[in-house]
Amino acid sequence: MKKDMFKGKLGHRRLLSVILPIAFVLIFLFQLWFAGFAEKKQLFVDLTSEGLYTLTDKMVKECEYLPTLEKELKITFCADPDALRGSVRTRVVYFMCLALQKVYPSLKIETVNLKTNPTAVNAYKTTSLSEIVSTDVIVSYGQSFRIISADAFWTSGETEDEIFSYNGEYKMATLFHSLTSRNSPVAYFITNHGETYYDPENPDRPGNKDAYSLYQLLLERGLNVKTLDLSKVSDIPADCALLVINNPTSDYGYDASKGDQYAYISETEMLDRYLVREQGSLMIAVDYKKNAELKNLKEFLFEWGFELGDKQLTDKDASLAATNKDGSPDYSNLVGQYITEENTYAYAIYGAYASLPSSPRFVVSDAGEVKCAYDLGTGTPEPGSNTTSRYYAPFFSTTAAGTLRDEEGNAASIAGVRDICAIGLRHGVDSETLAYSYSYVFCANSASFFSEQTLGNPSFANFDVTSALVENISREDVYASMDLGGASLNSSSYGGKRLQKEAIATAITEIHASDGSVVKTNLPITAGAKALVITVALVIPFGVAAAGIFIHLRRRFR
Repeated sequence: MKKDMFKGKLGHRRLLSVILPIAFVLIFLFQLWFAGFAEKKQLFVDLTSEGLYTLTDKMVKECEYLPTLEKELKITFCADPDALRGSVRTRVVYFMCLALQKVYPSLKIETVNLKTNPTAVNAYKTTSLSEIVSTDVIVSYGQSFRIISADAFWTSGETEDEIFSYNGEYKMATLFHSLTSRNSPVAYFITNHGETYYDPENPDRPGNKDAYSLYQLLLERGLNVKTLDLSKVSDIPADCALLVINNPTSDYGYDASKGDQYAYISETEMLDRYLVREQGSLMIAVDYKKNAELKNLKEFLFEWGFELGDKQLTDKDASLAATNKDGSPDYSNLVGQYITEENTYAYAIYGAYASLPSSPRFVVSDAGEVKCAYDLGTGTPEPGSNTTSRYYAPFFSTTAAGTLRDEEGNAASIAGVRDICAIGLRHGVDSETLAYSYSYVFCANSASFFSEQTLGNPSFANFDVTSALVENISREDVYASMDLGGASLNSSSYGGKRLQKEAIATAITEIHASDGSVVKTNLPITAGAKALVITVALVIPFGVAAAGIFIHLRRRFR
């Protein structure tokens, strides 16, 4: 009869030698599973005195509307969980979102590895050359999205490297509100002044074909498209995210006989109120040859920083090859020059193109000059306010060979760099909350700026760059409650969760409200607490391991 190899003293050793490796493997697998399970279920103890890894009750209440959303609200981290945990700046944001998901399971959180799957975030690029990096966080709702760096969830101290506070709850809640506040943001084509527009309610309208690419561009940016006749409304609709005025041939209305009536609002005044009160956005392209016929519209644009020329702009050093009827060279098909200064508004939109050695061409045909209307510099304080200003920023320009020509084609100016199109920005700051507000007007002095010949030509950069412009100026931010932090020391939390500096880590710190009362006390990690952590983290595991070794050796040499 065959002897059992696991019986007897030697057999017990063989059994132990088999059981131990299996046990170690099982324990290792259990640790892996439990680590993932603990992260998903947020099974950890927040030992930070600031409560960095703990959702505040105010954040939970701020987000209580999330289960009622009609679409999926998703947070995409652009790195694997291991990489996110490796940096405090990404780790705290990631764990905050996981904790929020635990409370509101409808919130979806995903991680993507840009190194192994670089196309995973292509849908969130405003241009084909936009760059998304591993420290970026993408918050999306339907077709709308925001991309924000993990660094933006923190407030810097005296230097950029020094972190003053964690303001992630306020930042994230603001992103949620901004994306979900309007389920159906609309871009309105203004009509009834001879404009070129697309009417979705009348798809067989012959004039639609001249604005088809612009219509498709707006749809791709997550905007519904409608038409709007200003003469039939008293205010711009509340769902408006962007107004488009494309090549009007007649002026915008103003009834002088009603000018002394308090309730009367002219069409340009309606536009102005929308831009100021609603932090609105407007894109406009006008024909330089009709400037004299658009007196009211020109005056409105002048107040927003644009002075429009009435002569043709040419550039012999940067234009598409063409000839006039008499065989002479035609330099009116301008190839716009990218603004390459990194701190400019234009570069922030199309910098990925501007930095290329050979950038794709942005073409504007038959354009006039756009100049800054402000007397000094490129900005001016808004009358009656010391916290709001208006700024002018070139978007595309000519080379130094830019020249104005009269109707006969003769040079009417000396050569020089001239703006083809520009952006007017109204920037305000709330004196109490320090929240920013923005309004945008994009202006091109060319009837063909949004034409099918340029937007519909895939070899040009017009569609891509205009798409990025629309994505940027049609944003509307809705801010979270200041109780979550905000940017102001007027908030009850003094701008988020303030961090204790290493030098005062052993001291008790208090967070005060604006009235001086204590709203939170940050208790330090005491020497006893540190000893307990070291005991749990090191002594116990080493003690168990030492005991196991001792028992094994004793049995072996007994």
